[in-house]
Amino acid sequence: MDAQIIEGTFADIRRQILDLPLEPDDRLRVIVTTAEPKTDINDPLILNALRRNGLILVPTHHTSQKVTTELVNELSEG
Repeated sequence: MDAQIIEGTFADIRRQILDLPLEPDDRLRVIVTTAEPKTDINDPLILNALRRNGLILVPTHHTSQKVTTELVNELSEG
């Protein structure tokens, strides 16, 4: 069994499949994937991001003040 990868837009792929020398009863396996959105790999936020197991971690900000109900009330009044 020979494998052939066909890439392109849906219209391109449809055209290439129709051009294959296949009989109507020949079997095919089609795996559909979509392209991931491209990110700017030169973006300093991405380059300097903390990673765990290859995944970029969402930054967290540590405050010196603990959030309490009193603090929330004080901020909402002001």
